[in-house]
Order: sequence, then structure tokens, then C-alpha cells
Amino acid sequence: MVNKLKANTSDITDTKSEASPKYLASLLAVEDNLVNQMVIKKTLERLGYQVMVANNGEQGVEMLLAHDFQGVLMDVQMPVMDGITATKKLRLEHGITVPIIALTANAQEAVEQACMDAGMDMFLTKPISREKLEAALNKVLKINR
Repeated sequence: MVNKLKANTSDITDTKSEASPKYLASLLAVEDNLVNQMVIKKTLERLGYQVMVANNGEQGVEMLLAHDFQGVLMDVQMPVMDGITATKKLRLEHGITVPIIALTANAQEAVEQACMDAGMDMFLTKPISREKLEAALNKVLKINR
């Protein structure tokens, strides 16, 4: 399965994802939509982050177990495994405490509450402005700019 994951993240081949000195942090974006993947990856890179992408929650869990990320941007609705299930699995089964920011087009309070109950640290609705994304990352990663 690791080889499949590497095929989806061809621009990063190292199995460790610790942020190098030129990056603020190493992040995982878990998003099933290819256009959204490209937009979020480019936006995060322009903000100074190293980014890897997972196509669904299952891949996201596997990548988080294999790499050292400082933060996660997690889509809520995805095929194979949704973001809420993936977050519960990471928190409860694996004890992963890395900050997770929910990304969703659904702004309903019930969805936000479900994300918080699953263990996500913050909730952002799509479309997300660069400024809101930067502020959220600064807050959960405790980055002072």
C-alpha cells in the first residue's frame, strides 16, 4: 500500500515528511477532489508549507502513520473513508494528536459539531480564503508571523 501512496504523491519520495528548514511545517491535505487538491496544495506551498496529498480518509490515516506531519487539512465528505471516521480512527485507535482542520462545503452546525466530537481542532467551510486558511494554520500550529 505504501507504493500506491507514493504514486499519488510523486513529488515527495522520502518516507519521512519532517519539514525542512525552508518550510514552516509539513502538512497533509486529505481531499478527494483533484481540482481542490491542486488549489489547496498550491495555496499551502505559497504560504510556506511542505504538502503531501491523500485522496481519501483511508489513505490519510495510512500516510499519517507513515510520516511525521505537523498538521492535517481533512475534507469531511470523501469516498472510501470520510474525514470524520478518519479522524476518530487517528485519535482513538492510534493516539495521533497532530492538529486536524476540517474542510467542508457543508456549513451546518451539526456537521461542525460532528467534526469537533470526532477530535478535529478547527472547522473551515469551502471556499476557503487564503487569509482564513493562514490564520487557522497559525492558530493550530502556534506559528507567529
